[in-house]
Amino acid sequence: MLYWDTSTLIKLYAEEFDSGEWENLAVRSGVALRTSVLTHAEMAFALRQKEMRNEISGGSAAALHKIFRADVKAGRIRLFPLGNAVIEEAVRMSVGTNEASPPLRTLDGLHLATARVADCGGVATADKRMRAAAKAAGFRIVDP
Repeated sequence: MLYWDTSTLIKLYAEEFDSGEWENLAVRSGVALRTSVLTHAEMAFALRQKEMRNEISGGSAAALHKIFRADVKAGRIRLFPLGNAVIEEAVRMSVGTNEASPPLRTLDGLHLATARVADCGGVATADKRMRAAAKAAGFRIVDP
């Protein structure tokens, strides 16, 4: 199974140079896209930031987030809870890092812990720091 972080999921809702490639990957997967419940909030903030930078039209952030929520409700995206198992796995992952490991931000650590608890062997991310951290944590990195 593949874990999708916010940096890839946003490409399905706001047009970016490589959105088509990620859309094709999502369609080819044939299953619900897996991510953390954190993505619900991250998507809202990321879309609003895109709107403020005029990367998407004014007023579209709320409409695009509504589509995201509809995809979750329809089962096209599965949000995994941020429960004790994820928190404990994130703590284990933070303790298990060494000086050679890339620096891991809290939310990235929670995303990777969610991926591990959800039994996802691969991570789809467009974020370079997250990619390095996921690779160091033993995940297969997926890039269309």
